[in-house]
Amino acid sequence: MRDPWYDAVVLSGVDKLVVDETSPLHRLFDPDRVRALIESGNRTMTHVDAAHLVLPLSP
Repeated sequence: MRDPWYDAVVLSGVDKLVVDETSPLHRLFDPDRVRALIESGNRTMTHVDAAHLVLPLSP
């Protein structure tokens, strides 16, 4: 089951990591593209949304 609250926590955490210039992820990812993915709210596949895609990056 999807939990919108959990998705929001994951997306917020990843957003903070990629914009933080001291984070190791900052140099690996384009913060603008990550933010666009997060803000899109669109499902990228039949059952996967942005939160599922960035979950491995979450703190």
